[in-house]
Amino acid sequence: MTIVFPRTLPNLKFRTSTWREVDVTSDMASPFTGQSQVIVWPGQWFECTLTLVQMKRADSQQWDAWLSSLRGKSGTFWLHNPAKRLPLGSASVTPGAPRIFGGGQSGGELQLAGLPINAPAYLKPGDMIQLPSALAGRSRLHKVLEAVASDGSGQARFAIWPDLRESPPDGWGVTVSVASGVFHRTSDIVEVPTDTAGFTGIAFDVKERLLD
Repeated sequence: MTIVFPRTLPNLKFRTSTWREVDVTSDMASPFTGQSQVIVWPGQWFECTLTLVQMKRADSQQWDAWLSSLRGKSGTFWLHNPAKRLPLGSASVTPGAPRIFGGGQSGGELQLAGLPINAPAYLKPGDMIQLPSALAGRSRLHKVLEAVASDGSGQARFAIWPDLRESPPDGWGVTVSVASGVFHRTSDIVEVPTDTAGFTGIAFDVKERLLD
């Protein structure tokens, strides 16, 4: 059977998942006055270290094969933050039908429609959302930076991180539960350490896939 990317995870037996957010900036400091000018570049992405629970061979071998199937850094897979699987806002129980409202959106703000009317805390700061893309395999993972309250028309505009890398298609649906992004391994080496009792502990680093 042909392996198709992005792949799904074998299961979610994570002991820990350490998420990192990267902003690319340059601090141009004067050697004479110490004053600095910080330049903000467009690079922004998620990284994560995934540490699995201790497993016996039946489970660890499945993960071992899955990691190998990614062929180093080349293969991609879907990943969500297990600690933020559901939003803290009311979207977890009454999501409505959230969708992109308006074409050509850019920058660090997003406008949605299709939300429940007058929902004061539809999403809360730190909740995750998944935005659609017109290109296959390029759904984007974003963090909500402020409380999202919908108006009488079921619309809302709010700040997100990272900034939009492309304009999401107008009218396309937005995922507010189990929001996922496309990631890849950061190493070409697969390590599968096993102790003398036969338990295997696997950990690996991943990065959000950035495509042109």
